[in-house]
Amino acid sequence: MISFEIGPNDEGQRLDRFLRKLMPRAPLSLIYKLIRKDIKVDRKRVDKSFRLTAGGEIALYLPEERLNEMLDHRWQIFEGHLTYVGGYHADIGNQTKLIKPCNTSSKQQISGGLNGEKALILQGRSVLSQHDIFIIYEDENIAVVHKPVGMLTHGDGREKKVHLANYILDYFIYTGAFIPRSSPTFRPASTNRLDRNTEGLVIFGKNSQSLRELNKLFSIKVNENARFDEKIMYENVMARNLKETECKSDSSDTKVQPDMQRRFAVEKTYLALVEGCVDKSMQLRGFLIKDEKKNRSYLSDVRKGDSKYIATDIEPVKDVGHGKYTLIKIRLLTGRSHQIRLHLSSIGHPLAGDIKYGGHEFKGKDGIYEHQMLLSQGLKLHIQSESPLYYLNDRDFSITDSKFQRALGLEGSNS
Repeated sequence: MISFEIGPNDEGQRLDRFLRKLMPRAPLSLIYKLIRKDIKVDRKRVDKSFRLTAGGEIALYLPEERLNEMLDHRWQIFEGHLTYVGGYHADIGNQTKLIKPCNTSSKQQISGGLNGEKALILQGRSVLSQHDIFIIYEDENIAVVHKPVGMLTHGDGREKKVHLANYILDYFIYTGAFIPRSSPTFRPASTNRLDRNTEGLVIFGKNSQSLRELNKLFSIKVNENARFDEKIMYENVMARNLKETECKSDSSDTKVQPDMQRRFAVEKTYLALVEGCVDKSMQLRGFLIKDEKKNRSYLSDVRKGDSKYIATDIEPVKDVGHGKYTLIKIRLLTGRSHQIRLHLSSIGHPLAGDIKYGGHEFKGKDGIYEHQMLLSQGLKLHIQSESPLYYLNDRDFSITDSKFQRALGLEGSNS
């Protein structure tokens, strides 16, 4: 018999879903059979839908050899204990040589945090220096990370190890912010993603409760029973508050109740260098059609098939090169892959360096910039008072020193 205690990060999960994560090599039918015959929670038989609680005990009445055949490869039964054997994830050798911890000589505490605790802010920033990964803000619940250009946010079919999520997970393990053996089925994860060739901010939740709260912020909520036209809702219901809004569709008038509104809880600001002269602000709208095989998107004025509505607002900041380029600020209202690149190309102002969507090679201050000139420069969170992350409400996170800004000589600036 093997037993282990449920930790806070695994609390609230259904027993069957917990076991599916813990034993991914076991078929679902076998997991259900084990629940009926070979598994107890707090010494009792329970149903597959039983919700786990922190401090509870799960006992598996199975031989160690059989369990090891079903467990996730990062776990193994060793001398009667569930043991984490995954090590580091990014496969980069001695990870400790790459990590420069936060400067902890100066610390500040602010009220709030999960469970009413103080949230610790580490002044300065941590860095995985060899890969230009900077942690610009970190407390006990979240980390805001500066992702470098040229790196995936998550792994894909071709790259399973060397990506941002694995590097940050390794960093949390090394610093003790995350202890794998305490959470068999939970991993810290990001709540937003950037394309490989986009530099900028990515937020990670360090525990299950903060990750759930962040996912709520980054998701767009809408009453499923509401009848609305998606295009009209996006254009007319940029709800910064919960006031009632009137929307008109082509077919009928629709009153949109507060709980039906799409509320943007995260403000996403980008900086981009585009070709040509942009002399006015624009609101760009359309429907994105993704060609997965070609990894390319196309724009349509009307909905077609499984196309996705996209909305992008742009504002000129400064002329660069006497009309050859324009530095613009972008407010991203939807978050589709290639959305910004597609919208800018559609108006004849492709991103500098974005060859795929009509741009041309860009030579910056320090030579050729090998990627598209795009930076996810700022994030601002709007968090409701009942959230355990309310202490982060209206907090701005921004990048002032990036490869993008250095290419234009804009270091130390928000623009």
